[in-house]
Amino acid sequence: MLETLRKCLMLIPPAMRWRWARLIPLIALTATLETVGTAGIFALMKILSDPAQAPQLPIVGALYHALSIEGERQIVLISTAIVALFYVAKNCLAALDVYLQSKLTGASTAALADALLLGYL
Repeated sequence: MLETLRKCLMLIPPAMRWRWARLIPLIALTATLETVGTAGIFALMKILSDPAQAPQLPIVGALYHALSIEGERQIVLISTAIVALFYVAKNCLAALDVYLQSKLTGASTAALADALLLGYL
């Protein structure tokens, strides 16, 4: 299987292979943010079920003390807004990731088609 993968990679020009390799950190960052987003949803569910406990949560409590947020309604609204804004930012990054992958897939396909055509001629 590794031999087949190596042969497939050899069909792509070296410069194109480096462009694929440069996507790895972006993909890893997107996956990490997805995990953080899931933790944010669980924290938000905890806050929604009992807003009075929000100041006792590890990271969230420090944020609320720094911003001097008081009142259950204010805690719920700000928590919801923070999670929503995080998801908007995370999904913008994910959209960029998908766009770059699609663009690179098209460029790789065109480079492979050119190489095959030159091989036949």
